[in-house]
Amino acid sequence: MGAKINIGFVKSDVSTFNGNYYCLIDFLNNNGMKVKGITFSTNKNGLKWVEISNPHVSETKKLVDELKKAYYCEFKVTDFPYYNNSYVDVVIRIDIYGDDFYSFTLEMEEAFIIQSYEISDLEFVETFIINFMKTFCRKLKMDYAFSCQEAEVVFSPEKFKNLTQPYYSIEARYDDHNNLKISKASWYINGVTNRKIKD
Repeated sequence: MGAKINIGFVKSDVSTFNGNYYCLIDFLNNNGMKVKGITFSTNKNGLKWVEISNPHVSETKKLVDELKKAYYCEFKVTDFPYYNNSYVDVVIRIDIYGDDFYSFTLEMEEAFIIQSYEISDLEFVETFIINFMKTFCRKLKMDYAFSCQEAEVVFSPEKFKNLTQPYYSIEARYDDHNNLKISKASWYINGVTNRKIKD
């Protein structure tokens, strides 16, 4: 397996998890995506695993309380719409960080979505990711979102809000007027190509 392009969505207040989890499942179902498998561990050591194949939407929703206590949860999803009527497989990781915050992170194989490291190809992929961020954030009110090669959740929403320098290639957050703002770092989504910053 090669490098991955990740898109993460982070939310404080774990009491909102159930509602956003249901919205996530509805979002997948309403857009023609299929959950082909769910895996998670019932203990932190990863010694006891649960694997569910081809769950029905209602079955997936019923897992909500179980997943809140689980570890290393992954959804294998097919038919994620990319562009030009093409589709890719993605993995969605669900992580809960104590009582503080939680995240949904989409992982896509870089080789499936980036044709080359030419600037035009990178900008095409970034446009797709930004549009997806905006669509997803309209459905689920998360505190911030990010995307970059192999990107992981590093910051709580509170710490992210106080960052003075970009940490991810693409970042999305709400301003004081509750408008979603997108910002880009000085490097592209692949993590290595420098972005030409306009004066």
